[in-house]
Amino acid sequence: MLEANIERWKEEIYQQGLQQGVKRGVKRGVQQGLQQGIQQGTKQALLETARKLKARGVTIEEIIDITGLSRAEIEAL
Repeated sequence: MLEANIERWKEEIYQQGLQQGVKRGVKRGVQQGLQQGIQQGTKQALLETARKLKARGVTIEEIIDITGLSRAEIEAL
């Protein structure tokens, strides 16, 4: 009887640990996904700003200074 209870408790503890691990993993995944989305959105906004500045005749050096983008990124627009 005692051995059966011990095995049941072990299984319950294992399942609780597993559930906690999954919750933590999901939370980290969501946080990383949000961070990547923010970074990609920021990059797209900088590229769009650079595109508009370039269309208005702003020099590449000024666009580099304003946006922080590389010369190659701006020239590719």
